Amino acid sequence: MLDEQSRDNVLEQSIAAYVDYLNSIRLSDLLHSLDMILVNETNKLSDLATRTANALSNLDLAKLEIENLISNNRGGDTGAHGFIAEFAETGIRNARDVFEGLQKSIILLNDILLQGNEVQMKFYSNILEEIKQASRYENMIMMFPKDHVEVIEKIMSGAKTVEYNGNRLSLSQINKIKQAIENESNLRGSRYNEWLRPSLLRYRDVQKGTINQTLSGEVDAINKQAFQQELDIKNKANKEKSVAYQKSQPT
Repeated sequence: MLDEQSRDNVLEQSIAAYVDYLNSIRLSDLLHSLDMILVNETNKLSDLATRTANALSNLDLAKLEIENLISNNRGGDTGAHGFIAEFAETGIRNARDVFEGLQKSIILLNDILLQGNEVQMKFYSNILEEIKQASRYENMIMMFPKDHVEVIEKIMSGAKTVEYNGNRLSLSQINKIKQAIENESNLRGSRYNEWLRPSLLRYRDVQKGTINQTLSGEVDAINKQAFQQELDIKNKANKEKSVAYQKSQPT
């Protein structure tokens, strides 16, 4: 039989072996957790880089198309902004879509296909003239500049004080716009917000002298969002690593 000292030595060796075993399990679990965190972080950063590149490429394509139509003087001095608006709307909408990981929502053919619906864009300086054009496209959704639709929405909600381009519209102007919208809605048999869509862009955003600034602003916005998302991904990964280290400590 073992004497007491020998039994103590055997017990100490057994405990030490078990502690080493537990330590090896903790280390193995920690390494596995860190590896999973790293893989997840890498995948998310890779996806972000791909989405960002795709978004910026849509904006680059829009810029090239717009530069080409300006150099060819398509639409002349008074009609160019209409074509600019179509390319800008297409590029910006699709850039935002792919950055969010979605399918492109808009296709530019002879007209715009927005989520499968035919859309006719009209960018006139005069809101009333835009509305009058709608009767020529009764089977299509109309799209006006964002700031013009905002004016229409205020008028249709009953506002009596409405500003446009820094100027207050007269009561006569307000009533003419309201009547034109109601006439078109009656013709189509639907409310104005069913046949009218706002562009992402204001009228002044798509002029020859402002379009580069408009697209540059969109590029900056995409890059800013991408930078913030990258920080969020890395911060989350660091927190997960900290939690994994805490869980790996001996109890």
